[in-house]
Amino acid sequence: MGAITLLLDTIVFIFSLVIVIATPLLDSQSCLPSHLFPAPLVDQKKWYADLYGDYLVTEKPHFFVGLIWVEIFFLRPLCVANLYGIV
Repeated sequence: MGAITLLLDTIVFIFSLVIVIATPLLDSQSCLPSHLFPAPLVDQKKWYADLYGDYLVTEKPHFFVGLIWVEIFFLRPLCVANLYGIV
């Protein structure tokens, strides 16, 4: 049972860490002005959108921007609490 708990804690920790790092650096570019971010991050987002043809990133429909705001104000703090709880 301890091995399963350790495995699940590791999975949740990695997922939460990715959300905590990626949300302010990449996802928030969809709803905040681009001049707030360093040029390499803006270029990386543009490269991703061009390579994969992700229309949500390029066109920024209203529902997608709303989901990003939910991620910023709800999911990211929850993931920070998860990281704190696991550590």
